[in-house]
Amino acid sequence: MSQFLKASSSKIGKSPGTIIYTGKARSEPVRIEVISYNKEGITTESNVSVASLRKLAHSSKGIVWINVIGLHQPEIIEELGTIFGINALVLEDIANVNHRPKFEYHGSFLFITLKMLRMHENLISEHFSIITKKNTILTFQEQEGDLFDSIRTRLKNQRGRIRGKGSDYLTHALVDAIIDNYFPILEKIGDRLVDLEEGIQDSDTTELITKIHQNRRMIITLRRHLAFT
Repeated sequence: MSQFLKASSSKIGKSPGTIIYTGKARSEPVRIEVISYNKEGITTESNVSVASLRKLAHSSKGIVWINVIGLHQPEIIEELGTIFGINALVLEDIANVNHRPKFEYHGSFLFITLKMLRMHENLISEHFSIITKKNTILTFQEQEGDLFDSIRTRLKNQRGRIRGKGSDYLTHALVDAIIDNYFPILEKIGDRLVDLEEGIQDSDTTELITKIHQNRRMIITLRRHLAFT
């Protein structure tokens, strides 16, 4: 909560459309990877400069997927907005990791922001945004690691219909991967609650209450994110 309040206070007094990263401080450089593909072939690049993306802005030789890993350099997000014609209010939402999931149509592009969830000891929620244009998709994630390895494999090996479809199909695949991952997390939390119920007679009361509260917070977080779907 203190992190949320600190992030929110940093936006007070700023004009709408001001790009402010509201997540945890990070020192690693933002990295951009690009996958370009069509029915005939696919190319991948793992460390792409922003300047080199200008020639991709009007690409018509297939689909270009630009994945931005890291939201902590707002100047990069702003420059991408200039290159690809993304308005400032959308760019603000991309950098604001506390923003709730939403879906918007802006005429020349579609904007989706949602949470990519992972489960370890606790629930990890990562802000993720998608800009879908005619032949280009831009995705923005907070940090390295995501849920899309199976999609990259399908693209590389030309499995299924994905290489022959448009940017809307890739968008659907990305959102589908994120939402599908919610359900194993729900099952894992359910299993934890069953274990708590079974051990309620033998557990230390303080420890038990702490675990119940942790799981309750995770369920509330999941409910808030699932409301988008």
